[in-house]
Amino acid sequence: MSRVGTLCLSVLVGVTVATARSADLVAHWPFDADLTDAVGQSHGAAHGSSSVGKDAKVGAGALRLGGAVGDYVKVESNPRLDSDSFSLLYWVKGDPHLETSSGGLCRRLVGFDDFAFETDWNVHSPTEFEINWWWNGTWYKGFADPPKDQWIHLAWTYDASNRLLALYRDGELASLEPNVTLNRKGKALYVGGQYRGSQNFKGLIDDLRLYDGVLDTEQVQSVVHDPAAPLPPAPPRRGSHRPLRLRDRRPAGLARARRGIRQAAQRPRVIPQPADGAVQQTGQVLPRHR
Repeated sequence: MSRVGTLCLSVLVGVTVATARSADLVAHWPFDADLTDAVGQSHGAAHGSSSVGKDAKVGAGALRLGGAVGDYVKVESNPRLDSDSFSLLYWVKGDPHLETSSGGLCRRLVGFDDFAFETDWNVHSPTEFEINWWWNGTWYKGFADPPKDQWIHLAWTYDASNRLLALYRDGELASLEPNVTLNRKGKALYVGGQYRGSQNFKGLIDDLRLYDGVLDTEQVQSVVHDPAAPLPPAPPRRGSHRPLRLRDRRPAGLARARRGIRQAAQRPRVIPQPADGAVQQTGQVLPRHR
């Protein structure tokens, strides 16, 4: 990406990610003792050998997934899971013996029915791994080399108003994808396996949370570093902070957009950046291994 493109994307990230509307926690599976939803009725049902164990990152327990066909947890669809915009956060730890098969294999971490949206731990060889995501019939790259046998935190935020999907790794922005249209309405949530009972993950998942809006960077980091604390309030949304849209190409809209960018540039602002110091706009379509 050119320097100008990176700058424009950084402005968009600062405008969009840092000015999210308030989001409510609509489902929370702490996996401390069972598969109960701690804030509602979206309880999970275990299939195969999936169970809650003591090797936890947060609290007293974590979901243990054996990796065999049919090992997964299913949460039935319900209106509380159906918000257009959302944030999906959890801890994951790959088993040290997570292995590959011929041709590569995706291991589903968390996703919604009918491939509406999912995150996969892709295994290409015993030493080559990627965290990718699937939408609209294709895998897209998240980041490479997730460590096995070590906890990492993943947070997805999706703003339906501007079709922007962001991935955070351990509280730092790792990937950003524009022009994404997700529709999870009426879709069941699956943890650890693909909805047909295959592509099963071997390892641990803990503190799975679903919010009905977009968390900003500070809020994501709060969940990572102090999960028991209330979320810090989202910054107030001001007119000059709204994300740019295609209709802003009209003269009046373009003038407002330019004024908003000038005003934003004059104010101190912390721009969220990925760990390697550069925002990654993936745009990279990966081979399909379904």
